Amino acid sequence: MIVKDIIVSSAMLLGRADLVEYLSTGESPDATYAEKEINNMVLCFNNVQTEIALDYYPIKQSQTLVAENNKIFFADLTNTPLRILAVTDTNGKNVKFDIYATYIKIEDGSYTVEYEYAPSKKTLNDTFDYDNRLSERLFAYGVAADYSIVVGSYDDAIYWDKRYKENIASLTLKRPIGRIKSRRWC
Repeated sequence: MIVKDIIVSSAMLLGRADLVEYLSTGESPDATYAEKEINNMVLCFNNVQTEIALDYYPIKQSQTLVAENNKIFFADLTNTPLRILAVTDTNGKNVKFDIYATYIKIEDGSYTVEYEYAPSKKTLNDTFDYDNRLSERLFAYGVAADYSIVVGSYDDAIYWDKRYKENIASLTLKRPIGRIKSRRWC
């Protein structure tokens, strides 16, 4: 999915047919205004994506790298890690490692590093880092809430933020803690 799909969905939720039309055809009576508003929506998308990644659903990635001089530098990873989850050797066994400011200290060899990272800023035609486990609607609600604040429509912001938070809550339902066994009375 690309960012543009989310922006179109958000514009439709907000009743901004002018922005939907501009995104579809590239034509608008005031193209400068439409482009400014779309750029604001992209900024809102970036805020929502970062919030979801940091607070609700971290984005995970695994990469195989070679440690030289007992170090795997964070700069060698595709994305800047927020948290290292595991380091495994070529046999898939977890290995002990130490984390320093710019590298992971580990014995020389080939390792798979699993880590969480914050998404980079996206533009209108970029694909984003989440797979299909999170819906377009979730992001559209979040963008609509943020954009409503930007334009000063606070009642709309409260409404869309409520929908956004409900959607997140429905995805984060906790597993039942346990089950009480049925009792016998005889």
